[in-house]
Amino acid sequence: MVDKLELQKALNGLTGLTRANATGHKWRNVIIEYSMDTWGVMPGDVDCDFFIDAVDNGCGVPCGMTAKEFITAMKNCINKNQLYNIENQ
Repeated sequence: MVDKLELQKALNGLTGLTRANATGHKWRNVIIEYSMDTWGVMPGDVDCDFFIDAVDNGCGVPCGMTAKEFITAMKNCINKNQLYNIENQ
């Protein structure tokens, strides 16, 4: 059971949490759209675990991800799944 002080702290942080969550969803959708426009697939379509773990908390606390890491991870997953070769893209 959570004591009253901890509960109050959590409730006080709720506004910030919901705003951050909304912002995260907005940027996640932009990245998904970029993926579809660039490769024709979403990270989940090719089981891009790095993205899923970093963005969707697929494996605990998010670890963070740079744009370069995302592009590399997507290319690796696309090639691994043999959707098509994107070595020179």
